[in-house]
Amino acid sequence: MNDNRSPEDEVLRTDLHIQAAYRLTEALVTSEKKMRRRIDLLSEIVFETDDGGAIRFLNRAWEDVLGYDMESSLGTPLQGYVIPEDRHLLPRSRVESPMEALIAPIELRLVARGGGLVTMEFSARPLDDGGMVGTLYNVTPRKQAAAELAKLSLVASYTDSLVVITDRKGLIEWVNRAFEQKTGFRNEEISGLKPGSFLQGPETDPDTVEFIRENLRLGKSFQCEILNYTKSSEKFWVSIVISPILDDRGRVERFVAVQNDITVVRQMQRDLQVAKETAERASQAKTAFLASMSHEIRTPMNGVIGMANLLLEGDLSEVQHKRAGIIRTSGEALLAIVNDILDYSKIESGRFTLTAEPFQPKQVLDDAVGLFQGSATTKRIDLSGRFYGDEGLSVVGDRGRLRQVLMNLISNAVKFTAEGKVAVDMSVKREGDRAIMEVQVTDTGIGISEDDVSRLFVFFSQIDDSSTRRAGGTGLGLAISKQLIEMMGGEIGVSTQPGSGSTFWFAVSLPWADPKPKPPQTQSPSHPMNLSGLHALIVEDNAVNQMVLQGILESLGCDVDIAENGCEAVGSMGGHEYDFVLMDVQMPEMDGLEATRIIRRTSVIPVIGVTANVLPEHVQICFDAGMNGFVPKPVSKKAIEAELGRVLSSAAN
Repeated sequence: MNDNRSPEDEVLRTDLHIQAAYRLTEALVTSEKKMRRRIDLLSEIVFETDDGGAIRFLNRAWEDVLGYDMESSLGTPLQGYVIPEDRHLLPRSRVESPMEALIAPIELRLVARGGGLVTMEFSARPLDDGGMVGTLYNVTPRKQAAAELAKLSLVASYTDSLVVITDRKGLIEWVNRAFEQKTGFRNEEISGLKPGSFLQGPETDPDTVEFIRENLRLGKSFQCEILNYTKSSEKFWVSIVISPILDDRGRVERFVAVQNDITVVRQMQRDLQVAKETAERASQAKTAFLASMSHEIRTPMNGVIGMANLLLEGDLSEVQHKRAGIIRTSGEALLAIVNDILDYSKIESGRFTLTAEPFQPKQVLDDAVGLFQGSATTKRIDLSGRFYGDEGLSVVGDRGRLRQVLMNLISNAVKFTAEGKVAVDMSVKREGDRAIMEVQVTDTGIGISEDDVSRLFVFFSQIDDSSTRRAGGTGLGLAISKQLIEMMGGEIGVSTQPGSGSTFWFAVSLPWADPKPKPPQTQSPSHPMNLSGLHALIVEDNAVNQMVLQGILESLGCDVDIAENGCEAVGSMGGHEYDFVLMDVQMPEMDGLEATRIIRRTSVIPVIGVTANVLPEHVQICFDAGMNGFVPKPVSKKAIEAELGRVLSSAAN
């Protein structure tokens, strides 16, 4: 074959070959740079060794994972970074058929720059020149997580709590034996499922389910209670604590749920709630019964005490006067028992309240001592009252309840003292803006044994509960007194010795009142009222009570008309001019509340409620209906005078 190419053609051809080779080289270099950048972005270590095992290529992950400088590591043997115990696992560099000798992944422990060990997954393929190319993947976090999971599973296997381990998506990886035994679901059959898909049922609260889902989505720790179902559809309650397990980058890797069976606790809570509601209904029924009993007892007692008072104001022989006095005293004793029972009921139900009004402590002392002078004189007991302090100063508190406590202590002292004396001492001293009131009631009576002292202030407890005891009582007085004093923030107690008498004491701290307080409006006048010329309407369905109220008003000089129910009262108002009305509350046809409301549409005439319903809520109902005053049954002339004085005085102003 003849070659007709000229020398110029040869030169041109050679030049073209050189240019093509240059362009190819340039393209290869560019491609290699791109490939290098991409390899450097990988999180795995990419390496290449020569036939002697020396490193001749590394990517940036070498520095990131092991901490060694990449450039200075080139040329060093790869096995030098592997701990001696694992070097035998490294494959030989030369193989007969490199393309068929893909080395299966193995785990090697490499020494990092700081001296720590890093477990790496080694994968490689031999090269034609005897070297290797491969990757090293850091599996230390995975190994640590697996070890932690193994430890957790081991611990959870021996706990009675129900333990569930899920992946980050909430799919079950493992449950312990307690979970299997309680639910009936085996680990193998529920692996890969979400717990809610087989545990929740028709009565499971959807709001709780949504709460769980939302917190799992947020990767938060949380606690809740939920109703679940076993494989056999048996319901059971669990308290769940779910916590996320995080990887080294703070991302949720899995969740651990610890569940405790609270079915018994839940049942106890339901039983307690039912018992509480039953007790509340029983308490309400008891309160209603006591209120009804009080009303039913007070109504005839109004007749007994009222008639006795009217008799005592009349012309009686000495014997008749004594007998009428016994009737009144017996009635008042029965009334005291009714009042104690009502007080106990109010205290027990938490509806007992104290009033706050200015009063003079000296007056309380005088009133209480004066009430027992007669009975003390009859028993030939020297009863005295002494006050220490400024007699004219006043304090703010519940005058009536303090008087009740003092009367109870004096009554007991007189009752249990056969002879000798009873001394009542009250001192009031100022400390800042408050007054410290201290009271002592000392007697020369029978005294109390040390064993019996602890029973004194307990409801329904009596020291002498035998059938031959000499003194009566309900066992409520001292217990109520203790409750009252403690409600005022004070203390009450006793010092005693059998055969040497007793000293009962109490102390309370009360605010000082205005130096010149007005006397309580309910205080009765020092002289009987004169109602001559006044015309009153008594609205009362009980004939005996009509006679009592009529006798009291007529003794005060008042003209009286009587209506037997609310309908008659409303009718009477249209044809007569009355100065005031005494209105019973419970009556047939129309009660006193409705009658008062009708009267209030056209008249501002003073209306005073007279009823045996004496609980605070009953009193408030009377005022809400439009009544101006209130007198509890059994009524007394003193109480009628006091309330009439207050109401008529207010009406005149």
